[in-house]
Amino acid sequence: MSDRPGFELAPEAKRVLDEYFRTIGFRSEVYYRGQVCEDWFLDTSGTGHINVHVVCHGDCWFRLPGLNEPQRLYEGDVVVLPHDAAHLLTSAPDLPAEYGMVSMPHQAAHNRAAPGTALFCGYLIVDKNAYRHVFAMLPDYLIIRNREGAESTQFRALIDLLFSETQSDHLCAPAILDRLADALMFYVIRHSMTQGGQSVGLLAALADKQIRSALAAMCDEPAQPWTVDALADKAFMSRSSFAERFSALVGKTPMEFLTEWRMQLARRWLKQDRLSVAEVAARCGYQSETAFSKAFKRIAGVGPGEFRRVRRM
Repeated sequence: MSDRPGFELAPEAKRVLDEYFRTIGFRSEVYYRGQVCEDWFLDTSGTGHINVHVVCHGDCWFRLPGLNEPQRLYEGDVVVLPHDAAHLLTSAPDLPAEYGMVSMPHQAAHNRAAPGTALFCGYLIVDKNAYRHVFAMLPDYLIIRNREGAESTQFRALIDLLFSETQSDHLCAPAILDRLADALMFYVIRHSMTQGGQSVGLLAALADKQIRSALAAMCDEPAQPWTVDALADKAFMSRSSFAERFSALVGKTPMEFLTEWRMQLARRWLKQDRLSVAEVAARCGYQSETAFSKAFKRIAGVGPGEFRRVRRM
């Protein structure tokens, strides 16, 4: 899971991404944890969420419509399907199987000493803005091999911990699995973003030195009364050239992205820091609670007061 040779994020870009990822909203849900043997296949698509499969031990095959050859998966490998594409995990490369269906007749609890393939499958439910800026630009599938690169030791440790919890019926095991799945997804995000090659999206924008300066300014000082002219000055570009390039790379106008960024910060300040609506509005650069509340509801779907009440339940 190392960076692709020749690909390097500038320190300023890493700082922006670190702060961005602290604000994104997602949660993981475990769909399946068990061991299957003999002939089996499964397709977990159809939910609209990001699909994640981990091979805890044993092996299996991954198939996708349009994929020339099935891909063999080994212990510790992870498959991620960012766009909920139809797919198959199967016990054999040529097993007759139907997309959209599941056939797992012989199942048991995880047991390394027993025959079969141990799987951990789940969904990642992502905040729509984070999906648009990070995940929407990813390919139909990612296979992260267990032995890839310098981070394999840490990644293997996480997979081993996942495997250990899937075998236990201890108190809090399901909740721990959900949190471990969250951690797994940050590894997946880091892996996918350090592969490079994105032509649009947040990473592509941060690779552009001039646009990166404007993004960093928004990140560092969200309360500033930023205008397109002021951000263009940060990028040392004309207003029109800046606005055009920013929109082409990010997929949003500068002011649209700024509003979404402020609302992501607002969620964190309301949920984690328990700040008042007035304090959050001021931190986001709004002169009145009313204006902030309208912007927050437009982005989040509920007002900040309701968001705080729901999140405390």
